[in-house]
Amino acid sequence: MKQSPKEPVAAELRQRVLTLELSSGQPLDEVELAEHYGLSRTPDD
Repeated sequence: MKQSPKEPVAAELRQRVLTLELSSGQPLDEVELAEHYGLSRTPDD
């Protein structure tokens, strides 16, 4: 089964929280994240 492009991004964000690079509960800028990871904010049903 092919991995969704969102899965590695979610894993990286989790890792950034665990290493305290991001604070737990810190608001994230969806537009900035989408641009950084080259993903669309539009759901892909």
